[in-house]
Amino acid sequence: DRLSGGPDAASGAGVHRTDVSLYAQSLVPAGGRPLRLRLNLTYSWSDSAAVSGASAYGTPAAFHGRAHPRAAAAADAAFELSLSPRWVLALDVLYQHDDGFLVVGNVAGPGGATLPLRIDAGPGASWTLAPALECNFSASVGVIVGIKLTAAGRDAPVERVPAAALNLFF
Repeated sequence: DRLSGGPDAASGAGVHRTDVSLYAQSLVPAGGRPLRLRLNLTYSWSDSAAVSGASAYGTPAAFHGRAHPRAAAAADAAFELSLSPRWVLALDVLYQHDDGFLVVGNVAGPGGATLPLRIDAGPGASWTLAPALECNFSASVGVIVGIKLTAAGRDAPVERVPAAALNLFF
């Protein structure tokens, strides 16, 4: 809402969202090594919101109306194979789908005229792979380094995002 840097400066949807998720995990032996398997499933739906001016929805500066985000779903399968007490190989495979959004409102036109504006963004989907290597220096200190690769998707750009985290447990 009221972005000065255009829609590329935005993040999020600017609405209240409800998520319902199911999380499951299991630890299984794999060639004498522990393999942790995780599956996370999420379904989301959102409220609508008033929008004024430039927004993440692609509206122009002179826009006034409402945004109606549609439902979304995600599935994340994760695998963590312990190579030794210190080293772990990890891989997340993520599928995300959203049903798009509808924006309806008015924009100021030439000579002060008010013109209707409707943006109906269709569904989008993406596949992401996130391989990583984890090193645990002790039971309370570890480091994980990897990369997030958005491999394919409809209306989803290819992304390569490096990641690193220091894990401290107290």
